[in-house]
Amino acid sequence: MRRRCRCRVNRIDVNIVLDHAPAAFMADLPEFVRQVDDPDLLNLFATALRDGDVIKSMYAGMNGAQSESKCPDQTSAVCRTLHPVLQLLGQQRYMPTMLATLMCPREPTGA
Repeated sequence: MRRRCRCRVNRIDVNIVLDHAPAAFMADLPEFVRQVDDPDLLNLFATALRDGDVIKSMYAGMNGAQSESKCPDQTSAVCRTLHPVLQLLGQQRYMPTMLATLMCPREPTGA
């Protein structure tokens, strides 16, 4: 998990964590929050989320770069899942991130 925090230092798009194995990431979201254990880093993660597959768009040329991302509204899905996890782990401590999760979900667009 500490490697995930190094994304910030090495300027790696944090969406790669989600796009690599979205189902596993969503299942382990409470553990992700516990291991990151820094409200500022979690806030950075929540505000940097975006729809689309970063592995295919930014890291396609890298050897072995594979993605399982298929969810068109993954930002909303993560924010909806992350918010109650943060509430359980410490409302006061994670308040900025909780507010960010309320702002990031978007309704699916289209006809």
